[in-house]
Amino acid sequence: MGDDPKKLGRSKLDEIMQRPARSPEAGAEEPRDAFEHGRPWDFMLDVRFSNGGRCGFSYAYLTRIDHPSGDELLLQFGTDTVRMVGRRLTSIYEAMLQHRPRFIQEGTMAEEWVKPGDTPHINKITIQTEEPT
Repeated sequence: MGDDPKKLGRSKLDEIMQRPARSPEAGAEEPRDAFEHGRPWDFMLDVRFSNGGRCGFSYAYLTRIDHPSGDELLLQFGTDTVRMVGRRLTSIYEAMLQHRPRFIQEGTMAEEWVKPGDTPHINKITIQTEEPT
């Protein structure tokens, strides 16, 4: 009694191995999220720029969060201020209050147009360092 491979169930590993690998360019077709919730052991915030640059900040030094409008967010890490300008940033503000975001991502104009209307988008991230007195 031979087993017909078409009738046998495929394991999850078989399914995954049959999928084509994603190229780095594949992510460019889909808009990147402005932020992602982290895990309890994520002690740093990863700041990701649209040009591929990255910078990390320890949540231990996050002393103040200002959200003057829905389009701006200011994070004070010691002598560094991270400024985000974009759209619908209130959900990022609320997540930052709990040290939840694993990263924040600066997006592009093209990505902003294809995101759903209620999704946050960061147009620009800047970092200003105050010189200690």
